[in-house]
Amino acid sequence: MVEYTEPGYLIYIREHSLVAQGFEAKNLELKGNPFPLAESLEAEGESGVTGRASFTVAEGGVLAYLAGEHRQSQLTWYDRKGKALGTAGPPADYDEPAMSLDGKYVAVAQGTFGSVRSIWVRDLMRATQSRLTFGSAEYHGTPLWTPDGNRIVFSSNRKGYSDLYWKPSNGTGKEDLLFGSESNKAADDVSRDGRYLIFENLIPASGRSELWVLPLMGERKPTPYLQSESYLTHAAISPDGHWVAYSSNESGGREIFVQSFPEAGAKFQISNDGGDYPVWRNDGKELFYFGGRGSNSIVAVTVETGATFRAGAPQALFQAPLRNLSSSRTVFVLSPDGQRILANQLLEESIRTPITVVANWDAELNKK
Repeated sequence: MVEYTEPGYLIYIREHSLVAQGFEAKNLELKGNPFPLAESLEAEGESGVTGRASFTVAEGGVLAYLAGEHRQSQLTWYDRKGKALGTAGPPADYDEPAMSLDGKYVAVAQGTFGSVRSIWVRDLMRATQSRLTFGSAEYHGTPLWTPDGNRIVFSSNRKGYSDLYWKPSNGTGKEDLLFGSESNKAADDVSRDGRYLIFENLIPASGRSELWVLPLMGERKPTPYLQSESYLTHAAISPDGHWVAYSSNESGGREIFVQSFPEAGAKFQISNDGGDYPVWRNDGKELFYFGGRGSNSIVAVTVETGATFRAGAPQALFQAPLRNLSSSRTVFVLSPDGQRILANQLLEESIRTPITVVANWDAELNKK
């Protein structure tokens, strides 16, 4: 949802913040950086089960907005039939879980609801957790493990845009910038040989999301992998490194597709009734995703990868009320053998917030 208001601003929700950005209507060009107006909002339609944030702007500098419900989630283990096996940690504001390849640790975005969020690492064997990233007014998200488990890749908006960083997974040492630019980016996956990072690159003028590849060795110069008029997200590289699964709305609703990698070429549609958040089994013999329009099911597809690709028919495993935000990169992860699923399960308790009305919301902008 985007609203235009005089004397030349676009009002929209960006990473849980309501922001205003200068806009030249005549030339259809954005001006300057977004200016925050309110925090702790969920974008409209981020989840079919959570509340929705809406806002409106009236003449005379009056702004009204309604924040979405704040619901906690629980990292819950399931078997393939949907039987709950236990939990990993207490309920919290969890998002985007990422499993280490050995299955011993899970990294997750966690913190106060809204624009302040940090990456935490949970030791699944010892049932302890430690904080990886810090910042009093920053949004950290999309954690990823490098194949050797030594680093965690993540995004941070500390410079105004979501850039890509990495840091030693044990919490020691400094954070290093992998790639920064004047667009929002989200890390999606690292190839098993550690050579490539595939990420989403949001195109500000159009709102489209493209898939780009950043070499993690040598010059680290990113190049486009997939560009189209569709919204391309949540890419996952197959364990053998020859294929990428991703979500696209090119057919209207979101569906799962697979294309060859590192060069895009042969293309296959995997889901046939809606799909998002693809996850490969560690041995590459199955591809999982969350989908089925209205069913909220975790689905498994048998696959064969290598020089060629083959896929069986999708098989729904079980339905799960997962926390499914539009900003999420993942909603579930797999144990190394693919027999257990750690899902970010939405809890029923919620906190409702009233409508907020702000007069002269543009006073600070007019001073600039």
